[in-house]
Amino acid sequence: MKPRLAVAFIALVLVPLAAVVWLTIRNAEHEKRALAKNVDALLLAELEAIARQLSASMEARAQAMLRVLDGLDVDAAAIREAVRKEPSIRQIFVVGADGRLAHPPLDAPRNDGEEAFLRRTEHIWTAEESFFRPVDQPDPKGTTARAPGNRGGWYTWYWGRDVNFIYWRLDDEGRIRGAELDRMALLAGLVGELPSTHAEAAGDRSSRIELVGTDGSVIYAFGGHTPLAGAAPRVSKELDAPLASWRLRHYPSPGLEGKELGRGAKLGAFAAAFVLALVVVALAIYVFRAAGADAREARRRVTFVNQVSHELKTPLTNIRMYAELLEEAVDEDDAEPRRYLGVIVSESQRLSRLIGNVLSLARKQRNKLGVRPAEGRADLAIAAVLDQFAPSLEGAGFEVVREIAPDAKSLVDEDALGQIVGNLVSNVEKYAAAGKRLSVRSRRDGDKVVVEVADRGPGIPRSQRERIFAPFVRLSDDISEGASGTGIGLAIARELARLHGGDLELEPRETGAAFILTLYAPLTTGEGP
Repeated sequence: MKPRLAVAFIALVLVPLAAVVWLTIRNAEHEKRALAKNVDALLLAELEAIARQLSASMEARAQAMLRVLDGLDVDAAAIREAVRKEPSIRQIFVVGADGRLAHPPLDAPRNDGEEAFLRRTEHIWTAEESFFRPVDQPDPKGTTARAPGNRGGWYTWYWGRDVNFIYWRLDDEGRIRGAELDRMALLAGLVGELPSTHAEAAGDRSSRIELVGTDGSVIYAFGGHTPLAGAAPRVSKELDAPLASWRLRHYPSPGLEGKELGRGAKLGAFAAAFVLALVVVALAIYVFRAAGADAREARRRVTFVNQVSHELKTPLTNIRMYAELLEEAVDEDDAEPRRYLGVIVSESQRLSRLIGNVLSLARKQRNKLGVRPAEGRADLAIAAVLDQFAPSLEGAGFEVVREIAPDAKSLVDEDALGQIVGNLVSNVEKYAAAGKRLSVRSRRDGDKVVVEVADRGPGIPRSQRERIFAPFVRLSDDISEGASGTGIGLAIARELARLHGGDLELEPRETGAAFILTLYAPLTTGEGP
């Protein structure tokens, strides 16, 4: 396989495969992110349901506190009796309409519970804390704000390591009645409403949900999954007031953390990519084999043509040689035989040029085309070509202008020069016969020989001026136009010119076409003609 074909074949396979793999990975990542987003939404919805459950539980406690406070006689004995009967109430207090604490009494004997309550709530009374703080001015300590006009609600404050809760209401006489919840009883009640900590009882081994206090410590957790130490929760949810300083955290199992998330989608995508890759490889192999078969067939045809050309070259050379000898032997007065022999010589020369071009093209394809400069005369080689074409050009009515400057001996491949000029003149004969004029001029320019072959034919379109030097290019393939050709003459001529250190170019002209041939042919005598 040729290097360029191998590179093209590899590119044909690898580029689509790389694109498929890239798209597969990208789609898999996109699918993974979409699934992760959906999982997050589901986990957050689960936490929101638990948060609503805890809010409803606190609302039920608020209603229970409200019933106790509404039916309470505001005297020390009745209050102490109510505290004794309600295990969820740690202490009850009353603030008079004048804003002064009426119970626990400040100027009368108090029991231990009342003394402890005053110590826990000292900042409320010393700072004259209001239960009516506007909602747009939150307490930096985290206490629950209540809008003015409310006749009751929750009030939270910090004592010890965590938050404490008071439920209060404003009675018709302007007094504030409040009850402090027993924190341990409240935690026990809330935890009792959540699922069990035992995985079997909870029936869920895929996750772990934690209820976290203000200081970040875990108040309660349930679920069968045990997260790694220091692992961050997948999602978290802040609870509503009065539990706003608490949070819920969700730790899903690794299956939902991402390691296995979307594995099915990934496997499906990679399976599809694998199948597509097999199809691409199969198509590439098919195209490669088909192209290889065409190339082998083309090589067989070229080989056949080359072999035929080789086989024809020797007998054609003999025919031409004996025809030329016979032409010299025939008397000048025998016009008819000389005319017949002229046709034989002319046609054999044309076939020789055709075979020469075919064999040159074959050598070029094998990178064996070359030139052999030797001491010779470029002007004589050009004149010999024109002499060969003279009968046919004359017969076609051409006006031939020869301006062949005499030249001294130089290093030149006369065969290559003759082949180049012959191809150019042959093209004029075939494609510019309508102009009826051929001019061939040559001159020496230092170490170079410059030859101009011009005609007055239809010319060559600007867009085709470079393309005509490519092999097998003909401006018209319509053989009905009467001009036959293989399309290799100009390609061989330019290749030989470049091998000879020069070039062959088409020079723009208003009428017809003009080819400028330049060959590197230094003089061997050191002096010009």
